Amino acid sequence: MTVLATKYLDHTVIILDDYIYCGCQKFQVSELAAFIARYNPPGELIAEGWAKYTGELTQLEDYQDLSKHENVDVRIALAKHFNTPVEILKVLSGDSDYLTRVAVASNPQTPTAILSALSTDVYGEVKEAVAKNPKTPTKILRTLSKDDYYGVREVVASNPKTPNDILSALSADLSAWVRSSVAKNPKTPTKILRALSKDDRYGVREVVASNPKTPNDILSALSKDDYYGVREAVASNPKTPIKILRALSKDDHYLTRVAVSHNPNFYYKVFLAAVHLWTILIRVSK
Repeated sequence: MTVLATKYLDHTVIILDDYIYCGCQKFQVSELAAFIARYNPPGELIAEGWAKYTGELTQLEDYQDLSKHENVDVRIALAKHFNTPVEILKVLSGDSDYLTRVAVASNPQTPTAILSALSTDVYGEVKEAVAKNPKTPTKILRTLSKDDYYGVREVVASNPKTPNDILSALSADLSAWVRSSVAKNPKTPTKILRALSKDDRYGVREVVASNPKTPNDILSALSKDDYYGVREAVASNPKTPIKILRALSKDDHYLTRVAVSHNPNFYYKVFLAAVHLWTILIRVSK
């Protein structure tokens, strides 16, 4: 069996196909020496692992055995693997453990039919994973954009593949978190950003002010916002013009002024001005 699943120092150690999983760490089998050096497992663990490691799986029966493994971390690792057959992903999509289903929903190799089935899962985390999957088609994203759980709508709003009409609808969502995700999406059109820059919630306006795609006229308006956090976000935006940064350098709130001083655009302009002045002084002194 091409797997080792055991506990070591509170980590589940798995050898699956060409990889070793330990906690949040992932190693190639060729990096076993580094794995040993980091976790210093006992000799019998190494022996057991190599005894069970036989290379890539070739028989569907081997995958089927792993999909029924009593250790949930093994099933999760299998659900994440790029080489897991569709038949096994379908089995794992019905796993009793929701984290296994999350792993299937996150796998870019998961077929549309399975993603569609998982988009109706009872767990919000599973539907969120479907909404985040780069292979999820627009039809499913459209359905998930109307999900009762705001967290699912939030992920749809942040997906760069989400069409403009869905983003437009979500920009009027009752949840400020969803509207903020729309404002953060790099593909959100200027028209929607302009509307969100006037949102009642300052947190949404902050995100608009932070978006590098926000036009200068919107940044200029937000630089005069009543809430200092919005002005600070404008001051931190690397795309904010130097004219606006100069005005914000005199802001009443010190955090806004600090943000200006850290802005690479402002720092670069000040540096160029200093060099220019230094050059003039050198010429005059001659």
